[in-house]
Amino acid sequence: MCLTHIPCLTQLRLLLQSRRPLHLAYCKEPYCPLVLHCQATLSLHMPSGGLVFAPLSLPCMEAVYGSRKWRTLAPISVLQAFVQQRTSPLQQVVILVQVLSHEINHGYKYSVLPIETFNGSPVHNLAHLAAMVDACADPYLNFGLEGGRFITLNRQEVLEHTPHILKINNIPVDRSDDLLGEDAAAAAAAGVEAAREAAAAADGEALQDGIAAAVE
Repeated sequence: MCLTHIPCLTQLRLLLQSRRPLHLAYCKEPYCPLVLHCQATLSLHMPSGGLVFAPLSLPCMEAVYGSRKWRTLAPISVLQAFVQQRTSPLQQVVILVQVLSHEINHGYKYSVLPIETFNGSPVHNLAHLAAMVDACADPYLNFGLEGGRFITLNRQEVLEHTPHILKINNIPVDRSDDLLGEDAAAAAAAGVEAAREAAAAADGEALQDGIAAAVE
């Protein structure tokens, strides 16, 4: 047996019992890790109502837990993300890094947890989350975290107190420059499209299940 590797293509050569070679080839999907190890996550953040969000990355984990201990201290759900692949180029795992203590978020002590939804909509990347928070007109902001946990904040209180929270924690702006401009808009748009596709897929599965149940 002989294996020949070419980018995105593997050729397999088998020598049959008749001593006639059989050549097989198959395409390999390019490896696109969900978590980018080289991403400068520490410069990419969005504090909202004292909740500090950032994309998951190796520098982020090393800053939180230390370069030698993060693999043993990080939650299982975070570690699993490091071996998964992206389903789209702009997909990110957004995590709640920490909660900056304030009366409007009193009682919430979560840290380093992936955020899955905002007001019921899946979160595709940090720019998508920022766009949804900015556009929200509901009285409450509901952040759905991994494991079925939620953080619910009063939207009006978040608008009123976030500047003070930033000031007392010496944070100059409510988001990094990476979340401004055309690139952020494109990432947010990609998140909207991904959410639509996920909703359509869920509706399709529900329809198939309904048809199957009716047939039975």
